[in-house]
Amino acid sequence: MKSRLLRHPVIAFYGLLLLLTWPVMLVAGDSTLTYVVVAVLGPSTCALIVTGVTGGRAAVLSLLKRLTIRRVPVWVWLYAVMGNGLLITAPAVIVVLLGQPGGLDAHWEAWAVTLAVNLVLLLIVPGMVEEIGWRGFGLPLVQERSGPIVASVVIGVLWAVWHYPLWIAQNDGVTPALIWATIGVVGASFAYTWLHNASFGSVLPAIVLHAGENAWRGNALRLLTGDEHDHAFIAAQVAAAVIALVLVIATRGRLGMVDRGSGDGRPRRLRP
Repeated sequence: MKSRLLRHPVIAFYGLLLLLTWPVMLVAGDSTLTYVVVAVLGPSTCALIVTGVTGGRAAVLSLLKRLTIRRVPVWVWLYAVMGNGLLITAPAVIVVLLGQPGGLDAHWEAWAVTLAVNLVLLLIVPGMVEEIGWRGFGLPLVQERSGPIVASVVIGVLWAVWHYPLWIAQNDGVTPALIWATIGVVGASFAYTWLHNASFGSVLPAIVLHAGENAWRGNALRLLTGDEHDHAFIAAQVAAAVIALVLVIATRGRLGMVDRGSGDGRPRRLRP
């Protein structure tokens, strides 16, 4: 059993995640129970379980230690808090303005408070309860074998598909929004890979990016546009895909990774 997990740890992690969370998602839908189960048994918990089974206490401590890596460039934190959020939200706002000039519901004080509060709250849920799994556990393993571009796509697809039951419940069935959301999540995954590599494998920037992105394009965006699931929503997903393309071109496909590293989840950067 352990040897099989060692050969396919990401598959084991994802299978456990679906087993523990999908039944509740499918039955309870967009409910408090679903969010509680996701918080308790979500990607981070499943990653720690699989890590513990395959590598023992030392491996679990090694994974958790990457939450405390502090040698991270300042620009990484700035991008994590504002980069994806601004770059994804701005096109959505522009689309609304072009469609109906003056159409923004610009309650700026409420918007600013909502953005700040959500940024703090989302550091825990979903940032902390997901990113130890996605970027802390899954990304380094796939990236070590297949490189950053394939890893970004694979983790992005797994990340998106895991949300399907919840998204279907929120939209009262399978709608085109499911396709657009998948495009947006896979596109956003490239920025997570980039920051992960640029911060020497630290999980903290991914947690902050997750919180920042959700804070900007969640309730804060709805306060501005009132159109989260129509043109503004589509514009935001397309923007995420464009960011991915720009990152691939700008980094020549490396996404911040200079060489393969030592396999411990911390990409090594060659010194000039």
